[in-house]
Order: sequence, then C-alpha cells, then structure tokens
Amino acid sequence: LSEVQLGRKTTARSNMSRNSQISRPEGYVPVGQRPSVRLIHSSHHITAEWLTEVYHMRGFLEEGGKVTSCNVKPLGEGEGVMGVLAICTVELENAKPHAPKQFVAKFSPIKTSMPSMLVRAIFGAEAHWYNDMYEEEQGLGRPAAF
Repeated sequence: LSEVQLGRKTTARSNMSRNSQISRPEGYVPVGQRPSVRLIHSSHHITAEWLTEVYHMRGFLEEGGKVTSCNVKPLGEGEGVMGVLAICTVELENAKPHAPKQFVAKFSPIKTSMPSMLVRAIFGAEAHWYNDMYEEEQGLGRPAAF
C-alpha cells in the first residue's frame, strides 16, 4: 500500500503505485461521504453565514475568519437539462491566501425528465472527476472543486 497525503494527515491507498503520493486539500470530503456542513439544494440558499461554515470546513479561513458578503448571480437562463449554475463572488475576513474569492456553484435539476438513477450516475461521475482525477493522469485541465 502506498501513502496518500490528506491535508496534513497520511492514509493508505491500495490502488496507487508504491511511489505515488497524492495530496488532498485540507477539508477534503471523498465522493459519497457527507460533509459536516449541511447541503443546500438551490443557489437561493447560498449565504455569507453558510459559506463561512463551508470555508472553515475546507480550511480557507483562519480562526475567527468569515465570509463577510456574497453576491450570487445566475449563469445562463433558467434551469438547464443538467441543473442550475450560479457564479458567486465573496469578500473574506481573515482568509488564507488560497481561499477562492469567486467560484461557480452547480445544483442538480429539481425536475427533470431523466430517470433519477441516470441523474445520480451523471453527477456521481462528474464529482469523481473533480475530486479524484489528476491532470497528470488524464492530460486535461480542470477547475478545483470545493
């Protein structure tokens, strides 16, 4: 088993080569595991208070840090086949240098003609790609997920 770096902790991972080291950001949550922050289902529920919890969970804020404001705007019009997108811009207090100040939030569709099993499979594959695939393994760039 090789070692996998999780923030400052290390854990074993059997499907990696012996010489591989993988680092995960502080606050990394594996696909399928529930985060400590309640999940929201709409961009209307993105608030500075909720984002403060998320940013603390992900290690983006120093002790006592907070999201002081957030501006959420829709990307596109209405709900698409694969959900709703919003662009969020935040102002931070006592943030670490790597804390994102702008990000895209994606929500699965509330109503769709696709079977729910298919929607879960598509979003599961996408979440796996954001969380578990590495640019050096696939040759593609990708945005960071948090």
